[in-house]
Amino acid sequence: MIADIPARVYNLGATGVDAMAGTNLPRAPLFIDAQNRALDRYLPKPGSGVEEFANAVAGSMAGAGSSVKLGELLAKAPKEAVSYIGRMLSTGPGSQVVSAATGAGAGDIARQSGAGVPGQILASVMGAAAPTAAQAAGSGTIRSLMRGGEDGRQTLIRNMDDFKESGVQPTVGQATQRRTPQGMESFAAKVPGGAGVMERNAERATEQAAQRVEQIADNLSPKGNATTAGLTIERGISGDNGFVSRFKGEQKFLYDKVDKYVPSQSAVDVARTREALSALNSDIPNAPALSQWFKNAKIKDIERALVSDSTPEDFNPIMLGSGGGRGAPPPPPTLPYEALKKLRTLIGSELENTSLVSDIPRSKWKALYKAVSEDLGGAAKQAGPKAEQAFNRANTYSRAGYDRIESFLDRVAGKDSAEKIFQSVVNPSELREGASTVNAVMKSLAPPERDVVKSAFIRRMGQATAANQGAEGGEFSFNTFLTNWNKVSPEAKRTLFAGQEGQLRADLDSLARVAEMVKDSNKVFANPSGTARATASAGIGGAVVGSVMSGSPTPVAIAGGTMALANFVARKANDPQFVKWIAKQTQMNESAVASQLTALAQQAGRSQEVGQSGPNQ
Repeated sequence: MIADIPARVYNLGATGVDAMAGTNLPRAPLFIDAQNRALDRYLPKPGSGVEEFANAVAGSMAGAGSSVKLGELLAKAPKEAVSYIGRMLSTGPGSQVVSAATGAGAGDIARQSGAGVPGQILASVMGAAAPTAAQAAGSGTIRSLMRGGEDGRQTLIRNMDDFKESGVQPTVGQATQRRTPQGMESFAAKVPGGAGVMERNAERATEQAAQRVEQIADNLSPKGNATTAGLTIERGISGDNGFVSRFKGEQKFLYDKVDKYVPSQSAVDVARTREALSALNSDIPNAPALSQWFKNAKIKDIERALVSDSTPEDFNPIMLGSGGGRGAPPPPPTLPYEALKKLRTLIGSELENTSLVSDIPRSKWKALYKAVSEDLGGAAKQAGPKAEQAFNRANTYSRAGYDRIESFLDRVAGKDSAEKIFQSVVNPSELREGASTVNAVMKSLAPPERDVVKSAFIRRMGQATAANQGAEGGEFSFNTFLTNWNKVSPEAKRTLFAGQEGQLRADLDSLARVAEMVKDSNKVFANPSGTARATASAGIGGAVVGSVMSGSPTPVAIAGGTMALANFVARKANDPQFVKWIAKQTQMNESAVASQLTALAQQAGRSQEVGQSGPNQ
């Protein structure tokens, strides 16, 4: 076919010139003519229909072998187009030879039946396609049984992406999530011959998942655990340069901005502060004796001191109702701005250091702190819009910071051990309900400190329960990981697994989906008590005993066949190449194209040999 191309091109051109110019140009000899003459001279020519059929089949098979070799040579060509054709021609040499035989046979049967050249060509092409079509149909049936149609294939591909991302090698049932392969795997897991294979591969998958969890956690913080995370949280809240320290620094910075607008010695009305102290020291109506037991001596002393310091030195209450002062209101109680600001700072320190055994409850300090802040706010308002704006900003920041410390951080950092500190942050009940505590704590930590907490939490999510742990502990469990993952609310997940541009959350989502697929696969025909495996083992053992006692090999043969089938199913279920094969689309192999080309070439040769009538044929 290749050798005759130049001659055929020339002959086609010569025919066109003869038609237009009336000439009779010579024709180039064809290689196939020389070949046929040599064959006719030295070898017997097929005579009967059977001989012609055998000759056509054998010739096509030989031609297929030649095209394969030609394809192997072309595949090495530097031009991509040429090498692609070469790869296609050399694909599936065995199927090409078989297809060439069926194509040639079909074409020759059509010829002997009286079909014309078009009919022979059609028969050759269809015959050459038959083996690969049958193979594709068989493959399609198996794939459909295992994964379903195109929707099932797309589901399988998505699942395989999750397994690949998680570093876990899936079984067919886990990847397809279909009942048929899951049921076959369940059978294999309960029968000797397949049980060991399934168990070893389940252990391998668990180990792969554990390694992936460790890798994710190590990327955040190597070897992070509950103790390390607890100590990190404690330092991040109350240690040097921790949240409390940073909060105080920023608070001072913001209040110092107010000082630019309010003179330090300007008189500030402290009426609200005095009213708050008076309320804290007020009597119970009609119970003066009882009231003394609920008054705090320190608060009373602070009130007396404030009255003394805030009353003008020249104020004389006796003069209020006499002379020119008759009817005049008393002057407002005032303190210098700088003094009142210092008072609030001291009250703030008392708020931070208040404990359960403190003489003054936190609630009293909070009421006093609020009153002092209101008096300072009044001074800022009198100083002008800029002073008021700066004060409001500082006050809002202070209020939010104290609220976080009081509502969350004190409760966390006050635990008596690092493990309890960590546990209080990631308490399952709080994570399930929302993310208030973990959100407050994580916002208070620096980014590297957050990573330590995330790392410890991720490692803990997959740790098997105590009853399922080995002697050394640290065993991973898909079920435990999935259970703990589902206990975390969406808000808590956003807080705990933020960062790395979304990659951390994506990795854990993939691992959670894998855990769910493994769990669902294991539930099919589950037998938690283990009786199914014991029954199968006993049955096979009984078959051996029965064969010995009866002298018949049939029970042993049946038992051996069952074990062999279970082993085959188990190995195929855990074969990664088989899983990939199921995910492929069912389509004709490229070798079908090469086979059809060979069939067409051979058909053209036979037509030339049988039907030529002159040099222009």
